[in-house]
Amino acid sequence: MSMVVWGHFYFGRTDRIEGLGKVATRFWHFMGVPIIPRDSWWLRNETWTRGSGMVVDGHRIPMNARSIALAYVRGWSIAAAVVGVLLSMDHPQHRDAWVGSAIVAAAMSAAAYLPPFRRASAHAEARWRAFLRDSAAS
Repeated sequence: MSMVVWGHFYFGRTDRIEGLGKVATRFWHFMGVPIIPRDSWWLRNETWTRGSGMVVDGHRIPMNARSIALAYVRGWSIAAAVVGVLLSMDHPQHRDAWVGSAIVAAAMSAAAYLPPFRRASAHAEARWRAFLRDSAAS
């Protein structure tokens, strides 16, 4: 028996500011791979609860291109790595090419999780602090 998972989830977490929150984009996903972005959010807190799933404390922000791009790179490169490994098993005559592509895809995904892509730069932090201050005032 196999299980199919689909729905909405937050991907592309980026621009994390310690004690303040981070940016994420809510996507329609299939099997954990982001497909269509719905909206971007500033997440102050996110917790898992039994029965309810993820509960977020945050608010909508304008669509964030960096979050969307990171979600696609992280999600699709992992999917490409899995496909590369599976194809290398099915096509032994092209095994080196498929394994090589799987390694490149896995490296792309791993690189997208490095701190420069997760934490906000000094410039981005100042911009987000100003944005959040202005949105709280209005």
